[in-house]
Amino acid sequence: MELANIAKWLVLVLLMLLLQIHRNNGCFEEERLSLLDFKGFVGSDGSDADHLLPSWVDDSLSNYCKWERITCNSTTGHVTHLFLNNSRQYDINNDAIYDDENIWFLKFSMFPTI
Repeated sequence: MELANIAKWLVLVLLMLLLQIHRNNGCFEEERLSLLDFKGFVGSDGSDADHLLPSWVDDSLSNYCKWERITCNSTTGHVTHLFLNNSRQYDINNDAIYDDENIWFLKFSMFPTI
């Protein structure tokens, strides 16, 4: 009789574990959509965002933790780092890019380190 109870508990725990894994594959929809919005912003100035961020695809089965330039917390699945360095290629001999009053550079950490 005791073995039957242990088997029931084991099945229940395995079912709960499977539901948890299925519910969260390490990817949160809100973060995924925000990253895709950011990719769209990168391409809004005429840059080829698909060339710069080819793994960032609008596919609900795509896990953004495996996208390039992204690091996620292995426990929570939340984004912890975005690596945006060297995302633009400028001709340093072209002074015209420095004459534009609207050009700005931003260096920040979008997500806190966990």
